[in-house]
Amino acid sequence: MNTLPLPGQIKLITLHVRPTVGPHIPVGEDVFTYRISPAGVELKNLEHLKGPNKKDFPPNYQDLLK
Repeated sequence: MNTLPLPGQIKLITLHVRPTVGPHIPVGEDVFTYRISPAGVELKNLEHLKGPNKKDFPPNYQDLLK
């Protein structure tokens, strides 16, 4: 796979991300779509699917939620 586009090529890459804190406590779910071209990399879309759920956090991590 080419990591960089050839001249005139444009690639879209979508990343499905589940960020975590501490010992793998999920804090949400997001989808990032990037456009990669010879001109550079551009974030085309950010979709926030799910935020942190307070009930999923142990008491010693509750202060991380705002």
